[in-house]
Amino acid sequence: LAQGSDVQAQNALFALGTLHYDVNNQPAAGMATWEEYLQRFPTGRFHVAVRLSLISAYRTHNRGEDAFRLAHQMQRFALPPNEQRRLTMHLAELHHLTRSEYQKALPLYRRVARGEDQLAERAAYLLIDCHLRVNDVPGARQALHRYLNRYPKGRYRKQVHRSLFGKP
Repeated sequence: LAQGSDVQAQNALFALGTLHYDVNNQPAAGMATWEEYLQRFPTGRFHVAVRLSLISAYRTHNRGEDAFRLAHQMQRFALPPNEQRRLTMHLAELHHLTRSEYQKALPLYRRVARGEDQLAERAAYLLIDCHLRVNDVPGARQALHRYLNRYPKGRYRKQVHRSLFGKP
């Protein structure tokens, strides 16, 4: 199925990459399959999902510069709002966690943190760290209070308390 050039081939190649990466625990094979997808179908039906999957995989497997390059290439596409938020979050994390460019990450995290989902919660949490890394204590304090007020039982509550107060 993946050998053709129709939508079925696109679906099969995307699914094969996901199978390698997520199910068979073969990340190199999964990434290679997704890269093949983009070579064969650069604007195919699943190109956005493939690109977002590759960015995440590159980050996970210490290929931050590849992730950064692909994320910047994606900015030229008109993306649905949900995919745009995921891309913005990837860019923020790449600036913050890969390149230590905290000032560039701050506005990106703020944009994502406006949402109401797990992505927004993670952005709100990482926003605190960015403020601390640029020695913006008032900004970190404000971000911390915002996080704790918005997510009193949030996934990162213990980490926030532990890192700032030395206790859970």
